[in-house]
Amino acid sequence: DKSDKAEVYIKPNTKINTGTFTQGDNLKVTGILSQNNDVLRLLPRSPEDIKKQIITNPEVSTKIPPNKLGNSVLKYLIATAIFLALGLAVVIRKSRTQK
Repeated sequence: DKSDKAEVYIKPNTKINTGTFTQGDNLKVTGILSQNNDVLRLLPRSPEDIKKQIITNPEVSTKIPPNKLGNSVLKYLIATAIFLALGLAVVIRKSRTQK
């Protein structure tokens, strides 16, 4: 459920070649979940339990920091409110001068 971290522990009898993976690879790992002291461990059973995931668009390039997004939206809302207030004032003034 992506809420906790677990160590992937590969036992020698699984015949998984750890040389095919490097640190930083995105992997989808299936296996048996165990706990050793306070550490969660995921134990893949065979080479088929580990699949490399290819990410074409890293999330970093598409995320906007929340504070910048909030500030820009707030600026546009304030500008729109001022524009509407001025427009309403002009309409009210014209209706009063026509009477």
